[in-house]
Amino acid sequence: MEGGSNPGRRPGRLPKILIVEDNPRSGEVIQEILESAGFAVLGPARDISSALNLVQTQDIDGAVLDLNLGGSFAFEVAAALRQTGKPILVLSAYGPETLPTDLRGLPYLQKPHGILDLAAVACQTFRRQ
Repeated sequence: MEGGSNPGRRPGRLPKILIVEDNPRSGEVIQEILESAGFAVLGPARDISSALNLVQTQDIDGAVLDLNLGGSFAFEVAAALRQTGKPILVLSAYGPETLPTDLRGLPYLQKPHGILDLAAVACQTFRRQ
């Protein structure tokens, strides 16, 4: 997994995780789970444009990314996140085979059942920093 270190992160600051999710209720649930696990949350960004803006302008430590945002695949967001070197956790109803080859291997949870494992996988993904 790439992006496991974050030398700019200050000790004692909660890791800030961007949520990219177009479904308002799912976004709320993801936010509650991450905050309960000890993360600060940014978003949710509900469309590709908003997500890209936050990736480019905010100091984040990682992202939880839904693949389908309003009928469009968020591969451009995943690529932008990869360029920052920050870890990405994909949380999607689509199977991992949907990811382009260069994005395969990212931590992946499939909705709806994978959300039960979100806190544990988020801690493994984002606390390696």
